[in-house]
Amino acid sequence: MRVFIIILTTLIVNDIEKLLGRNILDFPDAIETNREIESNLKSYGLDKTVNFHGHHINYLNLETNSDNVIMSIGFVVQGKLDEATFKAIKGKYGKPKTMLKIGNTISENAINQFDYRALLTKSFAIPCSFEEEPAFVVWKKEDVEVLCQKHPDNSHTLIKFTLLR
Repeated sequence: MRVFIIILTTLIVNDIEKLLGRNILDFPDAIETNREIESNLKSYGLDKTVNFHGHHINYLNLETNSDNVIMSIGFVVQGKLDEATFKAIKGKYGKPKTMLKIGNTISENAINQFDYRALLTKSFAIPCSFEEEPAFVVWKKEDVEVLCQKHPDNSHTLIKFTLLR
């Protein structure tokens, strides 16, 4: 009789910012991307299953400085920022520094470039509360900044932790 044991690993990282300041070489599975950020920053992708406050994340974007130190960690969660995640981040970082929703449109311009077509929309940003479904929420505590940016169609939210030193 053969017994097969399958081990599934899920990295549970509710304190994902603990990865900030670590060397990218600590993550041999990280793959450098060709995305240009700034001249002294490199971008890496890491296929890793992460549970962040109940959200299952399958891919992390890591940005490093010239010393290979991880300066930011970004990932996408499905849907808009939910109340449980908002409260968890608020519990750790305090009241958000900024919460903005999209207001009236200032202008719209069609952009045609490289066989792609996009619509550039400029709008007013209006301070708001969580109940008004902010498009941008920013926290800052000590040397870490957290940005939550909702996609306009509510399909997903970018969450990014940045080391500010």
